[in-house]
Amino acid sequence: MSIHTPLAYGIEFYAPSLDDLPLLLAIEEAAHLGGWRQHALAEALQQHQITGAYTQDGDLMGFIVVRSILDEAELLEIVVDTPYQGRGVAHALIAHCTQALQMAAVTSLFLEVRASNHKALHFYQSVGFAETGRRKGYYPPLHIEHLRTLKEAMEAREDAILMRLDLPTHIASDV
Repeated sequence: MSIHTPLAYGIEFYAPSLDDLPLLLAIEEAAHLGGWRQHALAEALQQHQITGAYTQDGDLMGFIVVRSILDEAELLEIVVDTPYQGRGVAHALIAHCTQALQMAAVTSLFLEVRASNHKALHFYQSVGFAETGRRKGYYPPLHIEHLRTLKEAMEAREDAILMRLDLPTHIASDV
């Protein structure tokens, strides 16, 4: 078990550029299996759906991908580079993101997560997300090399857990 110390310096948030795409892909690949394809991340960059968390020296520690429409938003992905995991970067990304969404009058943030991703489920619950439903058999199995038949592959599919975080609304007063 490794022990991570909290970050001893500030985190700066800003949108990565298209030039950062190879770095985003590398961080994503190192962090987990089954990440986004290059064209999907490039599209999210072009649509300003990605916010990066940077050290004061400009090193990218992680990023969050959020798409919003009207008063709802969907957290599509949150990734923290391996050396920064367990040091509060994901919490900082969520806090920054929810604050920006509130300023844009967004009232709910949704996401879906693999039922077997216990680390992510625990994290999302710790920041206030609540389960709202399930999509049965939504995800294909992570490891298909041991599956011999289509029936085994279909039975090995995994549920997606749907979650929601209600964001407080800010009401301007005339006082």
